[in-house]
Amino acid sequence: MTRSESISDSTEGTVGVAATDSDAMVNATCQNVTDVLKTELMKMFSDITSRLVSQRLATVELKAIDYDSALNDLSNQVMGCSLH
Repeated sequence: MTRSESISDSTEGTVGVAATDSDAMVNATCQNVTDVLKTELMKMFSDITSRLVSQRLATVELKAIDYDSALNDLSNQVMGCSLH
């Protein structure tokens, strides 16, 4: 084996290992980014859901108060009519 063949063989081996290492690093980085994005999206979804549920409960409470008030008004009118 000549000196140039020896250098060529060792360079190709190093490039192959470097490419494999870089592929592994890219794959690991992509996996980490995907995991972080999933976590952040789940947090956002949870926050949005909590806010929507809270808003819905507040709306239901207001409607219940309105209905209760309307029933009291109706009851007072009925009682007022029966007293006359």
